[in-house]
Amino acid sequence: MRSILLLLVMSLLGAACSETEKTPSGQEFTYIRKGKGEPGRGGEYILLNMSYQDGKDSVWFTSARANSNPVLLPILDSVPQSLKDGVREIFQMLRLEDSITFKVRAKELFTQTWQADVPEGVDSSSYFTFYVGVKEIMNADRLNEFQREYYEKENARAQQLEREQLGRDTLAIKAYLNGLGIKAEATPEGVRYVVKKLGNGPKPEVNQQVKFHYVGTLLDGTEFQRSTDPVTYPLNNLIKGWQVVLSKLPAGSKATLYVPSGLAYGPQGSPPVIPPNANLIFEIELLDVIKN
Repeated sequence: MRSILLLLVMSLLGAACSETEKTPSGQEFTYIRKGKGEPGRGGEYILLNMSYQDGKDSVWFTSARANSNPVLLPILDSVPQSLKDGVREIFQMLRLEDSITFKVRAKELFTQTWQADVPEGVDSSSYFTFYVGVKEIMNADRLNEFQREYYEKENARAQQLEREQLGRDTLAIKAYLNGLGIKAEATPEGVRYVVKKLGNGPKPEVNQQVKFHYVGTLLDGTEFQRSTDPVTYPLNNLIKGWQVVLSKLPAGSKATLYVPSGLAYGPQGSPPVIPPNANLIFEIELLDVIKN
């Protein structure tokens, strides 16, 4: 983490000038590099690279991290009295390509800037150090374009991560099945399943409710949940792995599902019983399909 911050600081030091200014309220900040042009105007937005660390050099945030969101702040014609503080004043004064650093006491940072209590374990008299660089100042039209580009990029990144995780899940489930000599069918989405009993009732549609019994386990055999009484639930509210298989099964069927994590509870898991990126096994008995 500290190496990431060091890289950001070193990039800001490319043309150091060490000139210090003060905001109207007296908050000092030092230019590492002076940018160009004029500060943003009211109604515009400022896009920042930012990192900050506490008095113990622990990094609390850095936009240099791959999965960090950009720091995007509105520029106001005037800062309301209720929001006035030195940190906000600094951001209103910055120009394109400015790079600065400043220190602010923890008490003022939390209670005034962030309007929160000082966290336990943080010395309210200690100082936080900020490193800030202005990437872009944009109007409303450019903001809309930037947000569209950003979300397209994030969606593409998320889809790539999902594909990579599915690849790992597929190998893990395949190894598990091969180790036990289990032959399972596979859906295009990546769920493996074994039909133990084929029923003769109707197959559910995604907008219908299904009644079922189930037992859920991890691949290591740890049971995390089981039904005691029949459960009735809309099929389209169940995890994706259930939806793709149950829609193929007529009521009265029994099946074992081997669900990759991305079609179950994903990277967030379902604490405390299901860890992140967990492949799951479900023993399911589809009792009935409830017509709308």
